[in-house]
Amino acid sequence: MHHLQPPWYPYPVQGKSITPRSTGPDTLLSQSYDLKLSLNGIVAAKKENRRLRGRINQRRYRKNQAKKIMGMQHDITLLRQEIDMYTMRLSVPWGNLVVNPKAWGIVAEYYCFVGRGISVSGSPTSSATHPNTMIRSQYPVETVLQYFQTILIPRVISSAGVGIEAHLEEWKTLSAIFPDFNMNIVRMEEGSSGEVVVTSKAVLSFSEKAFRSANSAADKLLGRKLKIFTVAHFIWDTTVARVAEIRFQADMISPLLRVLGSLDLVANIFSSARVSPEGQIIVA
Repeated sequence: MHHLQPPWYPYPVQGKSITPRSTGPDTLLSQSYDLKLSLNGIVAAKKENRRLRGRINQRRYRKNQAKKIMGMQHDITLLRQEIDMYTMRLSVPWGNLVVNPKAWGIVAEYYCFVGRGISVSGSPTSSATHPNTMIRSQYPVETVLQYFQTILIPRVISSAGVGIEAHLEEWKTLSAIFPDFNMNIVRMEEGSSGEVVVTSKAVLSFSEKAFRSANSAADKLLGRKLKIFTVAHFIWDTTVARVAEIRFQADMISPLLRVLGSLDLVANIFSSARVSPEGQIIVA
């Protein structure tokens, strides 16, 4: 009978003893505590995530509500302006005074639209000079353009050139260089050729944008209120019932001479100003 011999290895082999992990009460309690902490952390994280989402949604809701309110306020302002315009159209009794009441009414309305210049910022602004007077507004560029398209012929002639856009650019430039511009009608009459002649008084002050280059005499004018008298001729096209030509003329020399005291300084001002001595706005 042969006896089995253990295998021979060229190196010593050590047996690995495996000791089973203790699963006593203390170990189970520790594992249960760790699991509880982990679950509590997950629950807390979910709660924080919900709170964060709630704050984000609330912020978004408030932002949307603010936009809606601003939009409604803008619409209300425009609606009030339209109401003022139509109220003026109904209240002015031009029909009993002149041969062409529509032309005179449109010209008076024109001064209400641009009497304070144009709001180049895009939002309407209002001011009242007296509690009992109608609120006068700076209308946005888009509103004035739409209005011009309803009262002017497409190729209307003005000091800035031909076309509605050219006339609009004239008013945009004027509003930029004279930010506190305020013009009121003094007198309206019929011209020798049947045109509407309007005499008006404008109160304005020069800003830095009124000059194309540095001017040593400009410091005496910046922020100084000036009264300018203007005469405008509105030529009416009876075929299409719209204004065909607008010619403005103003005496800019006299008020500047009173402030500067020298014709040489006045000439120096106009050498770099974006307005001519006759009140023509230089757009380019």
